Amino acid sequence: MILGRMKKVPALVAFSVLLLCPRMPAQANGAFPDSMGILLPVDRPNWIIATTNFGLLVSEDAGATWGWVCEQAIGLNTFLYQQGAPPNDLVLGVSLNGVTHSGDFGCAWNRSGGEISTYIVYDVSPHVVAPLRAYALARHDTSQTVTAHQSQDGARTFGPAFLSSSENQFFTGIENARSRPETLYVTISLEVPVRPYVARSYDSGATWQPLFDPGPDFNRWRIDLLGVDPVNERKVYLRMMNLATVKLSASTTTIRREGTGRCGSSWNLG
Repeated sequence: MILGRMKKVPALVAFSVLLLCPRMPAQANGAFPDSMGILLPVDRPNWIIATTNFGLLVSEDAGATWGWVCEQAIGLNTFLYQQGAPPNDLVLGVSLNGVTHSGDFGCAWNRSGGEISTYIVYDVSPHVVAPLRAYALARHDTSQTVTAHQSQDGARTFGPAFLSSSENQFFTGIENARSRPETLYVTISLEVPVRPYVARSYDSGATWQPLFDPGPDFNRWRIDLLGVDPVNERKVYLRMMNLATVKLSASTTTIRREGTGRCGSSWNLG
């Protein structure tokens, strides 16, 4: 267990320190400080958790004062944070060292174990209703197989794989539905050629049915699962990226859309 919460300071003071100390040497991983997202525990209306690339900023009084949870306590290079369901409100983090979890909003952190211990975990998704359940996606370093795992003990351990990829498949997201919690979605990219798919389970992952195969027009498109509609379990939100028209450089990412635009398109998932 690693302790992580530091003393709270007023927001204006914290901002002033950053402005007045521009020449202080970086104490994290060398990256420029950046924000990642906001977590809002639904049962604690005055709490705000700002996720960053240098840890967490936690406010218990609607932003009047803030506490800092340093990156070292969570896991170096943590690239994903998620918030679990109440009343436990688990905070989950994914870093190069695996999954870490906190049950007290960042005061103490523990690393998750079980079947994922020796795998490369790249995604974690808390169950939207059950406070002690969570899903993780992991890649096996030797075989490059991707597997999905479930925890039922507050992310302390993750069990055996309940879904494994076939050759050339990569799982890009996993999430269950709030209105029907046993409904589970997984988004899949076929890697050669790159092509998106969606699969759905109505029994918490015991059996699966393919739902969305867009056909060859979407070759070289990547798919990501943004979320499942909280009211309609048959409706999901997807992000589609045409990799053929994405240009990357060392400093910028430029996305250019050519031909017929598909932004905002919808598909019937049946």
